[in-house]
Amino acid sequence: MTSTLERHYGEPMHLEVLVDGRTNGYYFREVVLRGAETGRAAEFGLIEIELNRFPDDLQQAILSGGQPLGGLLNENGATYKSRPIGYFSVARGILPTKLSALGKNDLFYGRFNQLIGSDGSCLARILEILPDSHHP
Repeated sequence: MTSTLERHYGEPMHLEVLVDGRTNGYYFREVVLRGAETGRAAEFGLIEIELNRFPDDLQQAILSGGQPLGGLLNENGATYKSRPIGYFSVARGILPTKLSALGKNDLFYGRFNQLIGSDGSCLARILEILPDSHHP
């Protein structure tokens, strides 16, 4: 969704890693994607990345937390596709207060998505919540 957000906001996205960790070949992180120029929150995400699906140099780039996964894959010419599994809405009252950057709506929308490699394997599972696009 990174490229879609970049087109919508008219600026590159910067990855802000809130929490991350590794276990058994998986890398997990909780992030906010922000406009690189404005700092505006464009998405909150939780991602589980299957590190062993990537070459060592790309694994190191993923673990550095400097760029969203979609941007890294595009930059490295990786073939993948997005496969949304479901869409949802979530009430502000059940979101953690650290997500206040998402805006003032009482209801937010999101999706559960998978990134699928050219061989059909799952590269990553992502939960994405979008902010109130009418408030900075």
